[in-house]
Amino acid sequence: MAKKPSRFLIVLLCAMIVSLSFAWVSYYITEGGTKPPEMPVLPRITLVPQETYADMTLDVVGDGEIVMIGDSLMVGSTDALLEIFPQASIDGKVGRSMQGGIVIAQRAVMQKPRPKVVVVELATNIQHSTMSALEDMVFLLQDIPKVVFVTGYARTKSTDAVAELIRGLVGRSGNIRIADWAAVADEHPEYLAGDGIHLRNNTANAAFAQCLAEAIRS
Repeated sequence: MAKKPSRFLIVLLCAMIVSLSFAWVSYYITEGGTKPPEMPVLPRITLVPQETYADMTLDVVGDGEIVMIGDSLMVGSTDALLEIFPQASIDGKVGRSMQGGIVIAQRAVMQKPRPKVVVVELATNIQHSTMSALEDMVFLLQDIPKVVFVTGYARTKSTDAVAELIRGLVGRSGNIRIADWAAVADEHPEYLAGDGIHLRNNTANAAFAQCLAEAIRS
């Protein structure tokens, strides 16, 4: 009488069949069939050091006509911004990414009446989702009369790439303006702290605020 195969051998055989099936499907998709579309990728991502700033969130409630959403640069320059726009609503958070600002932008869009200006300063803390989040932000804010995107400066290829994407938004929609802080920082390294990213002093904060103000008023 033939000996029945053990339960272990049956399980092992099933596992081998499943493994070979997955391998065949993977080969068909990537080699034998149509390759899946490749998503564009940023250069190697470098996270911005935050050691010079405390981990904090700053939320200044103004009249809602001008809403500013930003990261640590906005946190540090809040006083300078309020000197120019004393009624501005400013929401800044250390380390905030473009993706992290989506919920703040949604809140701004839902307020009544809607803001006349939304400033998005979230191009320094780059993540893999930054490009798609930028597109989401453009779409989300399409009905705001004026949207100002601020370029970031961090001496990294990924930050430079996002800055170019932001500059490319010019002319795409009539409501978009660009505050090119990256260009200002490149010309004035004296504005930057030792990490080459954050703002050194009150003079730098004022220059940053003025860069945003010029775009808002344009």
